[in-house]
Amino acid sequence: MRLAVSEGNDIRFAHLTRKDGLSPGQIRLIVQDDQGFLWFNTTGVLNRYDGYQFKSYTRDPAHPNYPAGGFIYTIFKDRSGFLWV
Repeated sequence: MRLAVSEGNDIRFAHLTRKDGLSPGQIRLIVQDDQGFLWFNTTGVLNRYDGYQFKSYTRDPAHPNYPAGGFIYTIFKDRSGFLWV
């Protein structure tokens, strides 16, 4: 697949690490939602990045809709823009 990029002069990359607030562990998946948030599936923790800072979400056993295990296998955005974890 080829992606059209004019000259690539306006593309910037940033390396995000634990110093920026990303949870430790292997990054298994990255998804961008319809609001522009980046979701990082790290080992046992879901991280949301808004372009400035991270917010971490961990399993809450008291919440009835949380998965039974402490491990997140995948993240999926459907055609309606809903994020499935």
